[in-house]
Amino acid sequence: MSYKAIQTALSKVSESGVIQGDLRGKHGHQPTIDPQIKQSVIDFINSIPKIESHYLRAQTKRQYISSEKSLADIYRDYKQLREKDGLAIATSSTFNRIFNTEFNISFFVPKKDQCDLCERYKNSDSEEKRNLSQEYEQHQKEKVFPRNEKDNDKSRADGTTCRQFCRFQRDKYHYFFINPGSTVSILPSAI
Repeated sequence: MSYKAIQTALSKVSESGVIQGDLRGKHGHQPTIDPQIKQSVIDFINSIPKIESHYLRAQTKRQYISSEKSLADIYRDYKQLREKDGLAIATSSTFNRIFNTEFNISFFVPKKDQCDLCERYKNSDSEEKRNLSQEYEQHQKEKVFPRNEKDNDKSRADGTTCRQFCRFQRDKYHYFFINPGSTVSILPSAI
């Protein structure tokens, strides 16, 4: 250790024997982001279409962006828009920092395959969407019923009562009707 380091440490000791805190980076002259540039990034990110969580709707406030683009692609779009208008542009690191710290946004990656009808409707052109619209709207209405039934089942299952449920199990050729506490019945195959 050099003499200069020891001398600096001793010079920071107060009369009561307490060492002064580290003041590195606390000079108050840090570079700041122009508020207009920061606001342009926030406005651009807010303009991106969001997708509601498919799996945890009731449990999270996180929003999702289609996974067709990466954060770098989104920044490129922002940069092109600002250059086209002749306006100042935030750096990539500033854009990423604002995206990651000021927004609760993630890229949507489905946990399982999506419904064929939903995907076909989503990827179709405007004319095909018109042809599919009635079928798609009916499909959306039908998706609500099982979710409501599941919520009702959860609310009825308070953990204090024991309910017996029957279930069907299927092997290659038969359906098995399983009733807890009784025998197994074989139903003819639906195939």
